[in-house]
Amino acid sequence: MIFDVEGTDSVGKTTLVQSLISNYPDEFYTIPDHAIDSHPEMIRSEYVDVTKDDVKFFLYLAEGVDLSRAYKAALNSYPSRHLILDRGVFSMLAYFEVLCLDRKARYREILREYLHLIKMPDVVIYIKAPADVVESRLIKKGHRDGVYEQQAAQRVGFWNQLMSYYETWFRGTMQRVITIDGTKSIEEVREIALKEMRELYE
Repeated sequence: MIFDVEGTDSVGKTTLVQSLISNYPDEFYTIPDHAIDSHPEMIRSEYVDVTKDDVKFFLYLAEGVDLSRAYKAALNSYPSRHLILDRGVFSMLAYFEVLCLDRKARYREILREYLHLIKMPDVVIYIKAPADVVESRLIKKGHRDGVYEQQAAQRVGFWNQLMSYYETWFRGTMQRVITIDGTKSIEEVREIALKEMRELYE
């Protein structure tokens, strides 16, 4: 099975993936970072007013297509283990919904053209923490670029909006979503995830 661990920044996605793989290597594996192939055909001549956001969108879309190819190869290589991912297509969808509101309809139209090329996970593990918790964790990490340059109130609004878009996409596309409280310890999160995952494939 393919499990996709999703959620906003600083909720513990990477920590969970690494913990599962290091503690249960015979049960789980992941796909390492990979280079994004070039897909110039995705930026076609009719898109005459291409913006910086458009380029980012096309690159993330290309990454989703490439990752889907890697999924298939990995599933053939490790048939007895389960693939667990640190973010997948849903992060791209949610972030672009929030950051590019003025071009959202355009991106959805383009996405519909390529969605058949993107391998969707069997199950999403959604780690969710309140926006103020996410904000305090990011401050501790010292993030100050991109969205982190906004005022605190704006950032909290951003995280809330982002969570709303995640949940909208899950409702519309996924039958199986495991939601876990991201304020719990990594040990608690791992045990909850492990119990619910095993119930699906044992």
